[in-house]
Amino acid sequence: MTNTEKRSLYENIMKDVAKVVKRHLNENNTPRCWRNRLNESAIGDLTRADFKDPANNELFQSMAPETISATGNSISLTVTATNLDDSYNGTFTITRRTMYDVMFDLNTVILAALSAKGYDFINIVADKDANELRKQFVRCMSEDERDDMDDYCEELAKLIESNNDKVIISRFCRQGRGMLR
Repeated sequence: MTNTEKRSLYENIMKDVAKVVKRHLNENNTPRCWRNRLNESAIGDLTRADFKDPANNELFQSMAPETISATGNSISLTVTATNLDDSYNGTFTITRRTMYDVMFDLNTVILAALSAKGYDFINIVADKDANELRKQFVRCMSEDERDDMDDYCEELAKLIESNNDKVIISRFCRQGRGMLR
């Protein structure tokens, strides 16, 4: 082999090695790696930053595929609502940009429904996995965020008490906190 042939062979080998190394480095930063880490550990490892990052929407969907769906730049959570006499059994879907906003609004609806006078829904729930996510979300919230949620809950509870509760909750799930300002 001539020196030119050796150099050419070496360059080709190094190009192939570089591609393999790059792929392995990138795999460590992909959602698959995050999903594996999350599946191996508990949901309790999720942080506030994880909920706020829209890049994680697809990963949240994989955690509760029955009720969470991610499309494009949004994520949706579908919850079921039933009332005391089982005369109403419906669903509401909350669609936002991040899981943080979905969980914030879900908790707002649940707390507002519990605090509204004369409100007869006894159950507003998602599936078990989504509820585990909701619990971890609450643990990650700061005091200021909890205070903000309390303010939104009070406003939403007043609307629920004074109007058709199903319509108000459905509207809030579509429009979010912006409808309360």
